[in-house]
Amino acid sequence: MRFTEPGLAPGDQSTTRPPHLTAGEAERIRRALEQRRQAGGYARGKWSVSPFNRRAEVLEAPRDAAVPSSVQIRDITLRVLEQAPGVRLNPGGRRLLGERLIMAGITSLEVSAHGWGVDTDQLRADIGHWRSLCADLEVKMGATQTVEMVSDAAALGATIVTHWVPALPELTPVYWPEAYRKAWEAGDWRDGSVPMSFQGSLDAAGRVVERSREAGVQVGIGINLLSLASEEWLWEFTEGIAGFEPDEVWLSDGASGLSPEAWEYVVRIIRRCVPGARVSVYTKNAFGLGTANLIASARAGAAVLEASVNGLSMASGQPDLAQVATSLDVLYGVATAVDLGALTGLSHLVAELTGREVDPMAPVVGRSVHNWGGAEFISQERKLDPLIHWSYSPALVGGEPGWDVTPLTGMWGMSDLAEQLDLRVGRSDLRALRELILEESAARRRALTDDEVRNLADTITQAKTSGALGSDR
Repeated sequence: MRFTEPGLAPGDQSTTRPPHLTAGEAERIRRALEQRRQAGGYARGKWSVSPFNRRAEVLEAPRDAAVPSSVQIRDITLRVLEQAPGVRLNPGGRRLLGERLIMAGITSLEVSAHGWGVDTDQLRADIGHWRSLCADLEVKMGATQTVEMVSDAAALGATIVTHWVPALPELTPVYWPEAYRKAWEAGDWRDGSVPMSFQGSLDAAGRVVERSREAGVQVGIGINLLSLASEEWLWEFTEGIAGFEPDEVWLSDGASGLSPEAWEYVVRIIRRCVPGARVSVYTKNAFGLGTANLIASARAGAAVLEASVNGLSMASGQPDLAQVATSLDVLYGVATAVDLGALTGLSHLVAELTGREVDPMAPVVGRSVHNWGGAEFISQERKLDPLIHWSYSPALVGGEPGWDVTPLTGMWGMSDLAEQLDLRVGRSDLRALRELILEESAARRRALTDDEVRNLADTITQAKTSGALGSDR
């Protein structure tokens, strides 16, 4: 059930109060809340979070960069869907998803990785369509390992390509598409086309950079398998690529082997050694730290953070777009250009397109995440102020606050319920209705719908009517 809102301006609850408080008592609480809240941590009608989050003495640990004023979120949903087990969007679904991401304020999309089964004619048409919606749209093509791939990406309409360098050079043949193709066709991938050493990897990167400049697309050089990088190798890598002057250095930890502190350390090294390149970060969520890792990277100076809608991907998934954008904006005051109000609708769209349901309690966009249950203090505190147990307004992300009858629901909550659903039950029947709701919820192992609650209320009314008729006879 939704909370019934008074229809006032956001944050203005001055004409409502819990029934056990006088108007003066309610006003005294509101004044205390206003006095305690501080700029930055509080935005009327939007959010109310700890003032510690943005205090200089909290944020100014030894770092090379302060909290940035803005970062770019690159959505990679279209690319990681190519690897997600059991998920394949039809062409119309891919195009629609790209449209909705752009409408939500996303200005950078990774649309594919070479050789992973996307029809090139369709992709070219989609990229042209998306760029017609956003002239400044950045379109990334990942896994661009050869000069031929650079040419193909440019022809498709990509604006940036990324060349991957494994942190363990001996693994290069495992990640080089040409090695698989040649082996399948009974060819010899050991003919020198696949780099087999660190120097070979640098030489390949140099060729990709040169061709990218000729093709007029930006170029990133990426470290794949970052958790395998030693400090010695990391310094060697940065020294080797600095002369190429890449537009971007892409850091990828697919194994989730770096902690937030480790991410800060690595990003600082990259920024110090390749100062002309922006740093972009790709991390997965094996320990549930995906969003924390991106935020730590941003604090160390990363300019581009990669995320996907609903965290959709393979294995443990990506940092979730909604969680990353909301955390940055609300907790840190970092602008991302993402329309927070579009996040819940975007999440529902991807769930519908992919058949992958979102956990009802998923942060930010889950269908139950803004439901604090039916405890008396929860239902009544909203009459004082809507931002006490809610750090941010559900409306900020396109959601709705809600509540359900639980064992902690008291009679004032039941009274609100009767008024909200226009139930024809008297005050003396509320306790019996509460018990019926709890029994039925336990039997169904879920909260009841509004209509189911109405049916139970009708049952009580009918029973009383039947009893009265019987007594008259």
